Amino acid sequence: MKKLYIAAITVILFNCAFTSNKALTPAHLANDTLKVSLKVKHANDTLKADNITAQVEFTNVSAAGIRLPGIFKDANTYLSVTSGNDRIVTPIKLAMVDYSDESPSKYITLAPRKSFKHTINISDILKSKNVPLAGGTYKLEVCYINNKGADCIKGTYYSNAVTFIVAQTPLTVTLIVTKQAPQKQVAVSNVVTFTAVKDTLHVKPFKPSTKSTNRTGTFTDKRDGQTYTWVKIGKHTWMSQNLNYKSKVGVSYYYNNDSTNTLKYGVYYSYAALHDAAPKGWHVPTDAEWQDLEIEGGIPATEVTKMGWNGDDISAFLVGGSTGFNVLYAGRGNNTAPGHVNERAYFWTTREPGEPLYIFRRIFIKSYNRVMRATQGIAFNLNLRCVKDE
Repeated sequence: MKKLYIAAITVILFNCAFTSNKALTPAHLANDTLKVSLKVKHANDTLKADNITAQVEFTNVSAAGIRLPGIFKDANTYLSVTSGNDRIVTPIKLAMVDYSDESPSKYITLAPRKSFKHTINISDILKSKNVPLAGGTYKLEVCYINNKGADCIKGTYYSNAVTFIVAQTPLTVTLIVTKQAPQKQVAVSNVVTFTAVKDTLHVKPFKPSTKSTNRTGTFTDKRDGQTYTWVKIGKHTWMSQNLNYKSKVGVSYYYNNDSTNTLKYGVYYSYAALHDAAPKGWHVPTDAEWQDLEIEGGIPATEVTKMGWNGDDISAFLVGGSTGFNVLYAGRGNNTAPGHVNERAYFWTTREPGEPLYIFRRIFIKSYNRVMRATQGIAFNLNLRCVKDE
């Protein structure tokens, strides 16, 4: 496992030629200069080019806008520079890759761009749309969206305003406010469109997920007498619990090597153990079956075939969600203690044709509120949800 490196990143954007009486147009913005200051902390207080993250992203200037650096999903964000400099003037290439190998390496070119601060009074906006704010703590997510995709920053909503950086106009921003209730979370999504010069805002509330109405039932695995729940989601019938069967081939682990824990977390299977893991009449899901499930859970069909993060809300897949799939954050197993328990859920798929070393997997991460489609080396131990043969 790679060491984790925590990077504190300060981004300063300025323009010597830009003056306050000029209109904020792309022509003027193109003359700006981008300066990035990096500070890195870890055990040796050094910066290495191969220790990293893909959560900070820069793109080339385009008519539709750019994504800005310094937009983080959570504290687990790491950065590595190829130049070795701690003060960089664009253009330069950054080598970025997820520290847990959940996304491929990529090179992204920085581009100069003028930016300025823009403050939105979140309370007033949501109150004007009858979004309840009284009582409880709210989490806030801001996504910058353009034709390249979106980057997000998450935080806890305590005050009336949130400050962020605008690259050019117009720019679409997605706000997701989650109220922390004692037993569950209620999510309210709002799409905010604004023009920096005119300072206009438009909000459209999004209906929260509701309890599943999908058909459910139970079945018993005759191999060991264990009974599982299932749910019909779209055209497929899925197990709504992690499989608990101890495979007779390959390697399969219990949580903390204790068989009593399987009732909650299920078994963590090696790839070899998948060959006899599924009960009779059931099978290890294919990548296509996972795609069908994601679409049923509200993820756009245009996203489910892409590598990396998909969707912007996985509440439909969690316990109590609208699909009834009931994802549990059981982490990734080994024979001592699983990693990322209560933070992530990892699931196997079948091996894709022509891919002898890697297969697709699905990862649900609590802090990102998204599902990841990624390739997985076969030397890991993950949970399994089976699909009924139909």
